[in-house]
Amino acid sequence: MIEEKEIIEESEEEVEEIIEEEYQEIKLTWKQKVILVITGIISYIVFLLILFPYSTFIRYLLTNYVEGIKIDYTELNIELPSNYIFRDLYISDEKDFLFMSDSFRIENDIWKMINLRIDGKIYLSSGNIKIKESNTRLKNLDLSLKIENSLYEFEKPSLWSGEIYGKAKEIYFEELWGPLRTFSLPDEQRILKNLDFYVQLNKGNFSIRKFNVKSVLFDISLNANGSFSNSIETIENSTINGKVCLKPNDKLEELNPFIYNIYLGAGGSLGGELCFTLKGTFSNLNFEPQT
Repeated sequence: MIEEKEIIEESEEEVEEIIEEEYQEIKLTWKQKVILVITGIISYIVFLLILFPYSTFIRYLLTNYVEGIKIDYTELNIELPSNYIFRDLYISDEKDFLFMSDSFRIENDIWKMINLRIDGKIYLSSGNIKIKESNTRLKNLDLSLKIENSLYEFEKPSLWSGEIYGKAKEIYFEELWGPLRTFSLPDEQRILKNLDFYVQLNKGNFSIRKFNVKSVLFDISLNANGSFSNSIETIENSTINGKVCLKPNDKLEELNPFIYNIYLGAGGSLGGELCFTLKGTFSNLNFEPQT
């Protein structure tokens, strides 16, 4: 009996020793501790970035810190790290300017987005721009922007700096503007297609380095320089000085006899190209045929 008891006690001691060996405290080297701390910090940052309410925060910034304009939308889908899709976007100064789009996608760095800076790409499937009484519809607009200003300075065009490169499949003018209001154009002749342009901005000055677009009546090219007004409310007072050239459709006389006669009277010819000097303001443009 005594021997059996001693055997049982020895077995229990062996079991306890095994358990202690298996569950004894793990001793980490200082390198392992550093790696563990860094891993924990990185994990925390990753979860913070994933779970942070970007949509709510961006809406708060747009509605509270952009002065002079109202920005709203029904939904913002964020595809980290750089894609933001606005559904039913609405931008207005509640006076003369209104922009609406059913789907508006921005490719922009997250930190620039939080600081309301647009330095990336914009894709627009369709949208409307209304300035005073003139409404313009856009389709398939593709912009590449490198703008140094934030939306905080949107109200001050005289501060704008950067570069804009863009293409658009179609632009339709529901109402004509400027001197074009004197012409009566059917709907199909109010459409511009295959717009391709490049603009440089420097502290309120702009340079249109490339501007090519096609209509049913003409192929149009434009090169110009100018200066923006001090306020978005008076943007129509911005000045421009440049040259616009028109290359007519071979069937211009058949398509629009009135425009055809004006074109010939200004010195143009079919198969050739007629260029005008362009001077004035956005709201009061003066065209003079080049000789």
